[in-house]
Amino acid sequence: MRRIATASDDGATTQRQFNVIDFLTRLSRLIERGRTILDAGCGDGLPADAYLVEQGFAVNGIDASARMIELARKNVPEGFYEVKNLIDLQEGEYCVDGVVSLRAMLQIPRANYHAVLTNFASFMPSGGALLLAMALRQREEIGTDPHDATAPWTHDGMDGNTEIIEHAGFSIIADGIDRSGDETYQIILARS
Repeated sequence: MRRIATASDDGATTQRQFNVIDFLTRLSRLIERGRTILDAGCGDGLPADAYLVEQGFAVNGIDASARMIELARKNVPEGFYEVKNLIDLQEGEYCVDGVVSLRAMLQIPRANYHAVLTNFASFMPSGGALLLAMALRQREEIGTDPHDATAPWTHDGMDGNTEIIEHAGFSIIADGIDRSGDETYQIILARS
């Protein structure tokens, strides 16, 4: 059984974990064991990275928070983790067989979605699989983007999510609704 590192009460780690094991299992069936999966916005590495490592995949995780990377290294020592902002990723920067991003897309302005998703596609030049969690309903939020500029942005809901993912070059394989936490998300599995 894995020992799980947790953040202090300062709120450094999210307490919400959603039930995505079914989608992680589907993702793992699309990628050969031993291949590398990038977790963009890995947080503390749980539950996704721990599951993927146990299934025989190599995991590279990135997160903008140094504290989250520290926890991920404790929770999933088999993974490779680095502090990196999702917004700062460059085309072709990684060469992987899959990308998982289960919270990060909710933390960036919608204006950045296309560039981020296009970069994800460029990380899988031979094709690969993508697993994302995205906002289910259209909403406007005032939030702080990763560069600390406060600005409103919208999430366009299920139809908008599908459209932007397909526009970036992915084909949707499956999508579902996760209602396991205090918020509801759309989970999307796609291929490049």
